[in-house]
Amino acid sequence: MALPSISPLVYRFFVKAALPVFLLLVLANIAYLGLKAQDQRVLSIEQAHQQAILLAKQLAIPIWSLDRQTTDAILKGILDAEGIVCVYLDEYETYKDEVRHHAELGDCDGVDTAVLYSEDNGEKKLKFVEDIVFSLDGEDIKTGQIWLVVDFQSVNENLIANSLDDLLFFGLYVLIFMIGFHFALKITVLEPLSKVKDSILHYQETGERVAVEWESNDELGEMIREFNANLERNRQAENELKDNNARLDAALVEAQEARVQAEGAAKAKSEFLANMSHEIRTPMNAILGLSQLLGKTSLDAKQSGYLRHVRNSASVLLSIINDVLDFSKIEAGKLELESIDFDLYEVIERIADVESYAASQKSLVLLFSTDPKIPQFLQGDDIRLGQVLINLVSNAIKFTPRGFVKVFILLDQIKGDEVFIRFRIQDTGIGIEREAQTKLFSSFTQADGSTTRKYGGTGLGLAISQQIVEQMGGKISVESQLGSGSVFSFVVKFKSLPRVEKDKFLARISPIYAAVVVGSSESAKEVSSIVSTLRCKLMAYADYREAAIKMTQLVETGHKVLVFWDYSSTRTTVVEADDIIRKTGCKVVIPVLNIKDLDLAQKQIDSLGYSLLLTLPVIPSRIFRVMSKAIDLADQRYPLDDGDETIIYRAPKSDGAITDAANSMAIDKNATPNFERCKILVVEDNEVNQIVAREMLELTGAKIRLAKDGAEAVQLMDSYNAGFDVVLMDMHMPVMDGIEATQIIRQRHGKDVPIIALTANATTQDRTLCMNAGMDDFLSKPIDGDRLYSVIAKWVAASPNSTADSAAAPDESIAQSTGSDAATETTEISKPVERLGDFVSLAVENQVIEPIIDFDDICRRFGSNTRIIPKVIESFAKSFIDFEHQFLEAHKDDNSEEMYRLAHSLKGGAANISAKKLAELASELQDRVKSTEIKKAMEWLPWVLEALEKTLSAADDYLQEQAP
Repeated sequence: MALPSISPLVYRFFVKAALPVFLLLVLANIAYLGLKAQDQRVLSIEQAHQQAILLAKQLAIPIWSLDRQTTDAILKGILDAEGIVCVYLDEYETYKDEVRHHAELGDCDGVDTAVLYSEDNGEKKLKFVEDIVFSLDGEDIKTGQIWLVVDFQSVNENLIANSLDDLLFFGLYVLIFMIGFHFALKITVLEPLSKVKDSILHYQETGERVAVEWESNDELGEMIREFNANLERNRQAENELKDNNARLDAALVEAQEARVQAEGAAKAKSEFLANMSHEIRTPMNAILGLSQLLGKTSLDAKQSGYLRHVRNSASVLLSIINDVLDFSKIEAGKLELESIDFDLYEVIERIADVESYAASQKSLVLLFSTDPKIPQFLQGDDIRLGQVLINLVSNAIKFTPRGFVKVFILLDQIKGDEVFIRFRIQDTGIGIEREAQTKLFSSFTQADGSTTRKYGGTGLGLAISQQIVEQMGGKISVESQLGSGSVFSFVVKFKSLPRVEKDKFLARISPIYAAVVVGSSESAKEVSSIVSTLRCKLMAYADYREAAIKMTQLVETGHKVLVFWDYSSTRTTVVEADDIIRKTGCKVVIPVLNIKDLDLAQKQIDSLGYSLLLTLPVIPSRIFRVMSKAIDLADQRYPLDDGDETIIYRAPKSDGAITDAANSMAIDKNATPNFERCKILVVEDNEVNQIVAREMLELTGAKIRLAKDGAEAVQLMDSYNAGFDVVLMDMHMPVMDGIEATQIIRQRHGKDVPIIALTANATTQDRTLCMNAGMDDFLSKPIDGDRLYSVIAKWVAASPNSTADSAAAPDESIAQSTGSDAATETTEISKPVERLGDFVSLAVENQVIEPIIDFDDICRRFGSNTRIIPKVIESFAKSFIDFEHQFLEAHKDDNSEEMYRLAHSLKGGAANISAKKLAELASELQDRVKSTEIKKAMEWLPWVLEALEKTLSAADDYLQEQAP
């Protein structure tokens, strides 16, 4: 009888699925049986052990009472237990380990009593030893020892027999399951699949589709129903395909005729567009030219406005005509690229000139970043390159309401004399939807209809740019997300040319020239990047205060300093920056401004005598050009010999007063304003700062009230019913700080009284914090008289008789009261400047040794009011003589707030007496405490204390010299 055939599917199932599962189950069952046998053996051992313990307890009394008959009976009884083959018994003399009696029962031959396990003819035996202890009046007395030997042969045999029975039953169960599963699989799965196979084979052989007859409510039934439905759909599709083929054959003839007609129409359209563009362009160029000439004639305001609109409209129309003309050339295949030598930097500057005004009108940051590794001189079509870039940059500006447009010119690769340059235009504009990106480069198409209506344009620019880039061997790509800006980029190839030393000034640059870039904007960073390729010394600072210190050091060490000052990121006006720069001794200043800000600051720049200017965006050619002029200017303005300076730096071109804000009053910097009508509240906890502020303000005739903390300031404001004209408010004070005090004053008294922040922390974050609290202006320490007067003048009205003579009144009164001594005192004031001695800055091997107290700086800040310098220095010495003890006590009490206040106060006090090194060290100590790095702060403290000790010593020396 032949065996039934086995389906390949069933065979694979058994081999690849069922058999591995079966083997795993067998292994699992064997493991289970092994664990079960092990558990049973452990249980048997535990039972035998318990029997030995029980036997020792049962023998305790008979052995103590020498009842040998009972002892023998118990031993014989234990031998009747299953598995126990031998018993040893040793009875000891009372209170001794000497054996007085030994008993041995059972088959004990060959059992080694010295070991726990022993082998006897391959049989396992286990020995249990227990002491026999009798308890007498709470005392345990060892009376003997019992050994019990157990043979587990019978236990092992039973376990093995049981395991084999279980394994045999499991194998039989699995075999029955497999046979049943085979028949079930064949009936439920293999039979319908076989019918499906037969239907497919029948179609392959005859081309006839036969439905499969099978009904079931499972997945196979659903599959077969879908199979039959698919057969019907395919039958219908074949019939439709035959009909379509017949129609396509007829349409193909019509398409051939239409193609010939379309080619003729396209050629006629291109020729028409080209001719019309040329015809219209000629009169449009005349309109633009005549408009420019007309603009140079005398016109009234209305006529000038009309003319401006005509010129703008004509420029837009000419741009559209140019796009149409280029598009017609592309369609006609007549757009050809030139190959000429050009300067890449000039191309970039041309684009910057065209686009910078539009960017500035929208307050956009337009930035060009050029990889210095790219050759400057190339060979290719610079006109078409500029056309593509202008189109992309113009679009970026057009569709960017705020933020920036950045143009990156990056080196992609160099192969021999071929240079591949990547141009990347990034913006923060409205972005482009993903669907719209697919049609951006199509002719007469923009992102969508609404964009076209809002922003205008022909929709040809990107299509033309794409064609030009493709002719240059590249392709424009776009990455954009709606609302998050766009990035257009392309790579084009040029031929590099040998460098021509076009800018002769490069050979003149040496480390004697130092370029200091002040600002934190992207433009300032780009200036630093370009200047870093030159041979001069470069230093960049985001904080203008830090820059001013370094600029002073550079001048003192003999460098010719060229200052690039970015006003927008430093948040300074031209006048404020000029005042800072003038104090450093720098002679060449290059303002960095965009076109929009330049319009507002032009008068101030002219008044200050600035002859150089760097307009944004920053590009290499502009940097090189302004650097060339700056070097010429530096060679003129910096003296050849020490002290032999013949050219004055500040040479105003007009006699008009310079103001730093539209609402500020004009103040002569050589005069003290008259604020005699003003009542000023000075809120300051530091005694040194109190004296400085009070003395400076009392010279103006103002009435001064002092408050040592914010709480006292609030009380004074309540008492006087906000009767002050202005409040100078320190930020960090004990009891109540300036921020909280300002908020309370604003809640109680509104915004009628101007509050001016007065703090040693002059960061943008601190300024924002003050303004958010309700303050109106911001003054940074150390207090500078001119700046103090200027800021106050913005908020209060000075008396009409504000003249330079008013400053002399206090000195005259002193002279009248003290006679000739006053004149002597006035003469003595010059001592701090003359006795610089140990305090002057010395340049040693290009390192600047800073003075402990910079008397030049403190005298400059107090101007004609130098008589208060001894008071300020004396107050500083009294205020900080106990600083170390106070700081350590605060640290001991874990009072970080007090530690911060002390460090902040020391920083401000040191700055007031121009102890710059101490102020710098105290600032670092303050920052470490503020960031809760107390351990690092305590590590820094010795440096502060050392500088403080030197400063106090210098102050003491100075005060002794000033003593009569």
